Amino acid sequence: MKIIGSSQEEVVKRWRDLYSDIIEDYETNKLPDKQRASYFSFESDKKKSLALYRQKYDIYLELQKDSAEIDKIIGNDEWTKLQCDECGENVKVVVQFNETKICKECLGRGWMLFF
Repeated sequence: MKIIGSSQEEVVKRWRDLYSDIIEDYETNKLPDKQRASYFSFESDKKKSLALYRQKYDIYLELQKDSAEIDKIIGNDEWTKLQCDECGENVKVVVQFNETKICKECLGRGWMLFF
């Protein structure tokens, strides 16, 4: 169980946590060019793939980007938008149990079921 937020700082932290090994390999040149070009991208053009990788790497380096820029770089809004799996609302913070994300309100309603 962990708390997840949608702020820029939280997105960067989650990205770092998920991809820290790949980033470390990138920094130390342990990541082969082929993998480096394809790991984060579905692009077939190697130069475009490397450029996309570097943009995504910039998130790890915490360059100042707003959520729309982060969404564009990652290719979706799943990192900057959090949806409660119980009520379906977009929220700023959820508690994650395995793969299930629950907002504060739904968590409170669930807790009240014990009383």
